[in-house]
Amino acid sequence: MRAGYDATKEAAEQSARQAEVLAARREKHAAAAGDAAEGKFVVKAALAPGRTMKFCSICRVKGHGSRYCEVLLRRPDWQLIPSQKWFVDDAHNQYHCPNGNRLVDLCDEMHFSRMAMYLKGRQCLENKARLGLLVAGRNLMPDTFYIRDMQWVDGLHPIDADGDVLPWFVKEAEGNEGSFVECCEKASDCMTLARPGANFVVQQHVKDQLLYEGRKFHLRCHVLITCKQDGSTWRVYTYRDGYLNISPNQWSPDCLSRDTQVVIYRSQRIGSWQPWEDVYPKCQASAKQIIEQAVMQGQLEGRLGQEQFEIASLDYMVDTHGEVWLLEINMGPVLRDSFLDPDLNDDDLISAAFEIIVPQEDPPNLGRWDFVCELIGVAPLPAEPPAVSCIPEQVAAVSEELLEDKVVDDVLLFLDSFA
Repeated sequence: MRAGYDATKEAAEQSARQAEVLAARREKHAAAAGDAAEGKFVVKAALAPGRTMKFCSICRVKGHGSRYCEVLLRRPDWQLIPSQKWFVDDAHNQYHCPNGNRLVDLCDEMHFSRMAMYLKGRQCLENKARLGLLVAGRNLMPDTFYIRDMQWVDGLHPIDADGDVLPWFVKEAEGNEGSFVECCEKASDCMTLARPGANFVVQQHVKDQLLYEGRKFHLRCHVLITCKQDGSTWRVYTYRDGYLNISPNQWSPDCLSRDTQVVIYRSQRIGSWQPWEDVYPKCQASAKQIIEQAVMQGQLEGRLGQEQFEIASLDYMVDTHGEVWLLEINMGPVLRDSFLDPDLNDDDLISAAFEIIVPQEDPPNLGRWDFVCELIGVAPLPAEPPAVSCIPEQVAAVSEELLEDKVVDDVLLFLDSFA
């Protein structure tokens, strides 16, 4: 644990560093997009026999799209297509698409991408209420109660017990990364932390928690989930490295401060923690059960004709008996780069993940990713032809010259399938 650790100071410094990194990244992307628009594509090494050029585009959608494109653009057979304005929605949000409305191999605007970087049905894992119901009865999470609009769901609620000193947590169902988590002393106080019109999960602190030098901590592990174009073949991988998120304070059940009870900042890599060799297989088995349930129940859905993938993080606590307890799953988690954090970054994790998603070798080099399982779910039915085109007017009103472009024809047909 770092001496003199100040969580508030670290958060401020991290925000400042992140702002610098994002500014530099935007400048680099703007320059690359400008060069591409002028036909000044970077000259790359000659392609190996049998390889064809692939294209990606950054369309300013919130998430990791630009980061993923950066990884692929290091390869000789990937090229950047600049983006253009697409349409403005009723809330005055500006959307972008690849130049010429082109369908590309990877794009953060899913409608123009041959691969989707977000899983269909991902809410079943990220939403804490849906996750709790998904794994109910499997002893994977602490006992969970639910509040909907200031009412206990099904009338089930925790009760105060004499001599019970462990605190309780009230978590907004849609929040993640430790946000929207409040802590209270007694079960009877939980409802006072809820608010009208929102959904919450309620859990008591894990019993017999394992501490790190007297401090509370949890593990942050990562999983890669992929689905093939058939919409039914799923593969799951877990990453052998991860992070310990350690509180700066000595733990006490009587201290309800966020720094003591809600631990969100990564402190060190998990490989240096001696019990990890025994704990990792348990986290891996837990992740497999959860994703298997989501696929077999049809809550995670395939997309016919479009591959999809997503990297997620899973937060676990460990008890003194060696058991692991899932706290939450973050879809689209924080993935730091070496510019922001030279020591605790995810550059290797992302690069190795794309060796699986878009392999350069056969078989692919998995790096520190471990293959866990292949699951065969139910393939989605082909979409019915839409009665009315769902293409925004700005896309439908493409000039006759563009409509003669086969790539544009392809993307218009593709968009029509999203009714």
